[in-house]
Amino acid sequence: MFPICFFSSSFFCFCSNFVGGLIWEQLTYVGGSAFESSGISGDIYLPNCISTTPWSAFSSTDITSFVAPQITQLANNAFYNCNFLSYIDLTNVDYIGSMAFLNCESLETVTLCKSNIVLYQDFIDSRYSISVILDFDELLVQDINNLANAGAIYVHDDLVQSYLDKYSTRTWLVDKLYAISSLSADL
Repeated sequence: MFPICFFSSSFFCFCSNFVGGLIWEQLTYVGGSAFESSGISGDIYLPNCISTTPWSAFSSTDITSFVAPQITQLANNAFYNCNFLSYIDLTNVDYIGSMAFLNCESLETVTLCKSNIVLYQDFIDSRYSISVILDFDELLVQDINNLANAGAIYVHDDLVQSYLDKYSTRTWLVDKLYAISSLSADL
């Protein structure tokens, strides 16, 4: 095991033989491309560590889930090309950069919990039917057009009509907007 708490930019970048053994609980800093194209795989849990996932930090890895409750920002390409990423916890995220989830073909659902979140238009890939759950009680005012690539958008039941009324000129929204109560049990 490696009790290292600081990974500079490109630290494990292109280390395809990397097998893990890191003590993630002690991690305090991750530089850009720190794990890009490394052999890192499986579940990543960063309990109270870093607040930002920098550009391409985990891109092109085989991680399957990512949970980091303290993360507030996902930079551009943060999980680009993570083909096995199927779950990510974005509880405290208020910024998602461009192409953060591009080519994440296993990702089915992204849950956003902050009503003031800043999203880039291409933060998810339109080629995959990724559902976005807006899990907050306020009407999302900014960036509604940046959800156009989503396969489906789920909001609290009592907000469905408010979204449709407020964004009536976004015809694409009518076919994608659903009440959270209609989510299937397998999501």
